[in-house]
Amino acid sequence: MFPRNVEACRYATPEEGELLAQLKTVGEEWDEVNGRYAAIENQVKLAIGEGEGLIFGKAKVTWKRCVDSVGPKWQEIAESMGATPELIKAHIGVTKQGSRRMHCSFGK
Repeated sequence: MFPRNVEACRYATPEEGELLAQLKTVGEEWDEVNGRYAAIENQVKLAIGEGEGLIFGKAKVTWKRCVDSVGPKWQEIAESMGATPELIKAHIGVTKQGSRRMHCSFGK
């Protein structure tokens, strides 16, 4: 929508000032709720441990790893300098482990 700023800061209109006040209030509420959510999420992850997830009634919570990714060994490419597409392809082989992500569904 507005990819970069081209004007200096200006004083807000009264309506914009109200939006800023709302943003501050909701941000503080978000921080509190997000902190509580994170604490509960960590307890659930601890309960899941090395398992895939938990089921309780219609609720199901899983905590699984994403797929590992493979990318170029950029240091070797830079050291060898003539980085052609073939050379880049020859150096692909660094595995980055996928992170575990939690998914929750609570039925209908």
